[in-house]
Amino acid sequence: MMVNGYPRSYNSDSIRCLSSGEWSAPPMCTRVDCGVPPILQDAQIPARSNHYYQQTVTYDCNHGSTH
Repeated sequence: MMVNGYPRSYNSDSIRCLSSGEWSAPPMCTRVDCGVPPILQDAQIPARSNHYYQQTVTYDCNHGSTH
C-alpha cells in the first residue's frame, strides 16, 4: 500500500516470482508535486520552491496591504 501523496504507477502493491526465475516489475511510488506556489501581488511567501501533497503555504501581506 502506498502512502498518501505517493500514488503507485502499477496496478499492484506486490511483486511476483515469475517462471523465468525473475521478479515482476516492482510498484513505483512517485511523490505528488504541486510545484511552486503562484506569486500574488502585494504578498510574500517564505520560500519560492516546490511544494508537495498536503503541504501548505502561508502568504504574508506586504506592509500597508490587507487580506
